[in-house]
Amino acid sequence: TDLIILPGNWTGEETGYNFLTYYQDLAKQYSVAIAVSGMKYDKGNNKTVVEYFSLIDYRGFIIAEYTKQADDPNAPVGGSSMVVVDLQTKKKTNVSVGLLLGDDILFPESSAALMTKGALVIISAASRNISSLYLNQLRVRATENVLVLALANEAQNSSIGSVAVNWCWDSSTDLNYALGCENGQIVAQATNGSIEQILTAKFDLSELIAHRMTQTIWGDSYRRPFQYTAMCGLNSLHKIKRNNDAYTSNNNKVDIIVKVAVLQMQPGSSVTDNMKIAETYIRRAASAGADIALMPELWSVGYDYLFPGYDNNDPTGVYNWTETAQTLDGDFIAYFTKLAVELNMAIGVAYLQKYRADTLPRNSIALIDRFGKLLYNYQKLHTCSWTPVEAMTSPGNSVFGAVLNTRSGFDIIVGSIICYDREHFETARMVSMLGPEILLVPNACWLTPFQIMQLQSRSIENVMSIALSNYPYNSNTTGAVMNGNSIVYDHLGTVLTKGDKNEGLFIGSISISALRDYRQTSKGSSLKNVHQHLGLCALKRQVTFQEQDFFNRASFTL
Repeated sequence: TDLIILPGNWTGEETGYNFLTYYQDLAKQYSVAIAVSGMKYDKGNNKTVVEYFSLIDYRGFIIAEYTKQADDPNAPVGGSSMVVVDLQTKKKTNVSVGLLLGDDILFPESSAALMTKGALVIISAASRNISSLYLNQLRVRATENVLVLALANEAQNSSIGSVAVNWCWDSSTDLNYALGCENGQIVAQATNGSIEQILTAKFDLSELIAHRMTQTIWGDSYRRPFQYTAMCGLNSLHKIKRNNDAYTSNNNKVDIIVKVAVLQMQPGSSVTDNMKIAETYIRRAASAGADIALMPELWSVGYDYLFPGYDNNDPTGVYNWTETAQTLDGDFIAYFTKLAVELNMAIGVAYLQKYRADTLPRNSIALIDRFGKLLYNYQKLHTCSWTPVEAMTSPGNSVFGAVLNTRSGFDIIVGSIICYDREHFETARMVSMLGPEILLVPNACWLTPFQIMQLQSRSIENVMSIALSNYPYNSNTTGAVMNGNSIVYDHLGTVLTKGDKNEGLFIGSISISALRDYRQTSKGSSLKNVHQHLGLCALKRQVTFQEQDFFNRASFTL
């Protein structure tokens, strides 16, 4: 064993910090690195000052110490900058290790900061009940940052104990290889958290390093933080304010329920066909009492359904396809604006937008409220430029949120991202900083179990309900094969409705009251904070990234 991790607050309080010399002697005696945590105690003021996490190398030297950064608000306060250190193994190999504690892992910025500083391994210590949702968060963090994550948990009355997660799954299968080995493999797990045991895990870091160097969509692009600067600048913005809360009536609390319909539709053979198909579904949603109807990504053209394919000898068809793009003030948007007013409901219109004459079209969603007002027009930031369809689009450069008045008269705040945006935590994080309670996500892809888990993580880490609309399965298409699974999550990551692979209308009933109540709790308010002192904004990637799109052009960046 190269490294032993002990559970959270292992040395306890008061005299606990003095016990470090004991573990230094053990590390030196057995030539093994030890990570140990505890509380620093201020006897004079009779209070705990901070929780620490110390890394001792195999020679007995304390080479790093991290103090709690962003844990449970009821836990000790304090904090230090993110810590990454080169740990030398007995074989004289240096491994970059980052340190986290407890609920740090729930904050995507924490692990991203460590990754950006070069960490290959993140170690963490906890003393808590680990739920399946918390475990999923570990898997998401390992995969998104292309690193290994190991957490030691105290034996207690928990269904899940300590766990070690690899950044990828088995790349030998065709499907997982195509997806870039992306599933966040659980290498070792104590399935009975109440039993004391030693959990061991072995990782091949050479494979991880090689994958980080690849210029593929699942390699370095996961780790290109080109939005960090924009995200860090949002602290100066005012959050969107609701015009009225409508939260109480005659001093009695009102349970605000918002129904979101995700439209899992099969596209037709023209833009006009798609308008009629969407209208049918939207009318059904209105009859079922939905407040918002959401289309799949690029619905106006059925994503790639109307795409002619790319002929290197004759690109005319592709350029003709771009001419199907719709203007924001054109007939396509006007059609659904009229429908929104008639049905007294909001509509998220996903379409190929004609942007400027000198620019490729954009992948957009226009949110129209029940009064026919355009609340925002969001343009996808992370375009899937490795595909021929989205290589013919240009990315947007802004995020939006807006106040939406429901048919019941309640004001809520909504925002949007599109498809691949959800795999980059910064995008949802930037939107959430504006205050949205519901995130509307048009989608077009084969959703893997991991990607569904990742979307769930976005709802938990931002205390925000999320509705995603995807295309149904169609084995006859010549383009991308979709698989449905349209879904609505609440702010705790609970599934409110989920489609199968077939066409259908699925409605999730979201309790805005419960969401707002949770945001007022210490836990909920803590999750909504973006911790600028992580130093993430000042960090830059260690490897220059240059992605090529489908047409071998340099991909667009912000």
